[in-house]
Amino acid sequence: MNKKQIKLWKTFSIVSIIYSISVVWLGQYLFSVFTNRSFYLVEEFQPRLFQTLITYIPFVLLFIFGLFKIRTKNFKNTFKGLISAYVVGGIASMLMWGYYFYDSYTYIIYDKIGGANIGLGMLMISSPMIIVLLMWISYLIFSKSSE
Repeated sequence: MNKKQIKLWKTFSIVSIIYSISVVWLGQYLFSVFTNRSFYLVEEFQPRLFQTLITYIPFVLLFIFGLFKIRTKNFKNTFKGLISAYVVGGIASMLMWGYYFYDSYTYIIYDKIGGANIGLGMLMISSPMIIVLLMWISYLIFSKSSE
C-alpha cells in the first residue's frame, strides 16, 4: 500500500465522521426549523451523541476491515469493493434517517395522536447491523466482479 492509498483511505474516514455528524446534527436542526420547535443543544446532547455514534459505527467497522483488506495483492478490486460499500452505507443510512425525520415531521404537522413510534426506534437502534450487512454484501459483489 503506497502513501497515496493511505491518504485516500484516511480521507474516507474523515468524510465518514463528517457525514455522521452532519446527518444527525444538521438533520435535527432542520427538523426544528421546519416544525417551529427549539433546537436544544445542551438538553439533547446525549441523545444526539448516541445517534451520531450509531450512524458512525458501520463506517468505522468498514474502515477497520479496509485496513486489513487493503494490503492484499489485488488492491484494485478490493478498493472498488470498499468504495461501493461506503456508497451503499451512505445511501442506506440517509434513507433510514430520512424516514426517521419524515415520520417525526408528519407526526407533528398532522397532529397525530399516540405515543412514540417504537418500531421505528427499534429499527434505528438496529440500523448499524442492517447497514453493515448491506455494506458487506456490496463489498462482496463489487470486489469479486472484476476478477
